[in-house]
This record gives sequence, C-alpha cells and structure tokens, in this order.
Amino acid sequence: MATATTEFAVGYACGSLASGAMATVFGRRRVMVGSVAVLAVVTALISLTGTLAAGSAVRAAQGIVAGPFAPPADAYLSATCRPERLPVTLTAVSATLAVPERSTDCY
Repeated sequence: MATATTEFAVGYACGSLASGAMATVFGRRRVMVGSVAVLAVVTALISLTGTLAAGSAVRAAQGIVAGPFAPPADAYLSATCRPERLPVTLTAVSATLAVPERSTDCY
C-alpha cells in the first residue's frame, strides 16, 4: 500500500508542476475539466490491474492526471469568488482533495 501511495504522490507532484503551463495554453477551466475526466478513466483502470507493478504504474498515472487539478482550481476560484467567500471556498475544495480515493488508503 505504501508503494501505491508513493507512486501517486510522485505522479501528483509532477502533474502539479505541469499545471501552470497547461493552464496558460489551454485555460484553467479546460485543464480542470480535462484532469477530472481523464482521472475518472484512469481510476477505473486500477480495478483491471492484476499485479503490484501494473497497479503501481496506473497509480502513478492517476497522480499525474490528478495533479493538474488543484493549482488551476485555486487560481480559478480566486478570480471568480467574492473576496469574503474565498477562504471558505478554498478550504472546502482543499478539504475534498484530501479525502482518500479508496477505503484502503485509510489503513
């Protein structure tokens, strides 16, 4: 389990680094929607893996496609929310990103 979590974290860090350039080229909203759409497909693929190596590879891919969501989401919310609502809005989005994707991540 620790291996799968590490694979996701490394992929997430790489995806997050790429998000700025992607948001500049494609726009924040497209990057956010695209990231979530591809993340849904990659997450479904995890159930099809039969080995730890395959599961780790898909888990890394999951991190790569999840990473570009958070930075543009924060920038998008900062640009569109009323200033008095921004702290609560950013907190709500950040809190949902910390929810484990699978129940096994809780152990």
